[in-house]
Amino acid sequence: MINFTEYFKEEKEIYIQNVFNGQVSLQFGRGDESISFLLTRKRDPIVLTNHVPFKMIAASTDFRKTLNRTPSLVRLLNEKEYSDYYKSKAKAEKVSVDAAIQKAETERATIKSKVVEAPKTTAPADEPAPDDIEDPVSAEETINGRVIHLCHQASAQIPAADRMKPADLLASLKELQGEFKMDDYEYVLAHTGNKSIHSWARGCQKDLTGVEAEVS
Repeated sequence: MINFTEYFKEEKEIYIQNVFNGQVSLQFGRGDESISFLLTRKRDPIVLTNHVPFKMIAASTDFRKTLNRTPSLVRLLNEKEYSDYYKSKAKAEKVSVDAAIQKAETERATIKSKVVEAPKTTAPADEPAPDDIEDPVSAEETINGRVIHLCHQASAQIPAADRMKPADLLASLKELQGEFKMDDYEYVLAHTGNKSIHSWARGCQKDLTGVEAEVS
């Protein structure tokens, strides 16, 4: 178990590596100031602080849960491990270390550019909202952010080689179902096409309906 209090005590570069057999989406912060970052399935480590401010990383409970998850999705590296990885890769490819790092970044950016961002619902700027209706809420606020990102990782619009497999998606969703609401399951049903996932989601909706009835 990582001692996060000690690890984030001083500001520094954060090196991470995807050790999952698919893409991993990381979420930092909430609302309009949130940052989503996609780790491709490649094992090439990255400097996370080049993309997300250290303070947001240190404050993210979602990131800490991801690091502590079993089986592992993402692992922290120290500077030496990061450097040794690219030294080894540079030697194998007969290029400089900087060239190996740049190549990995370019490949990651190319894959990321093919991922469709999660849709947001917004009201027309010139259309006033009735006084008795609450302000419009974005999809990210009504649907669990992890649900959105997991479903997009398995989207048909992502290259087959990088797309999350249905079995992996279902396993990931099951681990998070304690956090889900009815709308989250509706999102899963609307954005996936796998029968096993649909059967699971409908069963969870039925169970959730029963729980809500008991509470009321």
